Amino acid sequence: MHNPETPGRHRPALITAVLSCTTFTAGVAEYVLTGQLDLVAQGLGVSEATTGQLVTVFALAYGLLTPILVVMTARIERRL
Repeated sequence: MHNPETPGRHRPALITAVLSCTTFTAGVAEYVLTGQLDLVAQGLGVSEATTGQLVTVFALAYGLLTPILVVMTARIERRL
C-alpha cells in the first residue's frame, strides 16, 4: 500500500504545482514591472528605453536558461 508519509517518496502532482506557481509568480513580476518602467527608470537614473531593455534581457535569460539549468541539475540529489 502506498504511504505518502514514507521518506523518499515523491509527489509529482505537488511538485509540479509548486513549480508552476513559482514560474507563474516570476512571470507576473515581469508584467508588474513593465507598468512601472517610468518609476524604475527615474530611480535608476536611466531612460525608460534602457530600463525596458534590462527587463527584456532578464526575461530572456530567465526563459532560456531555466530549462538548461533544470536539465544540468536533474541528477543532483535533493533532500525532501
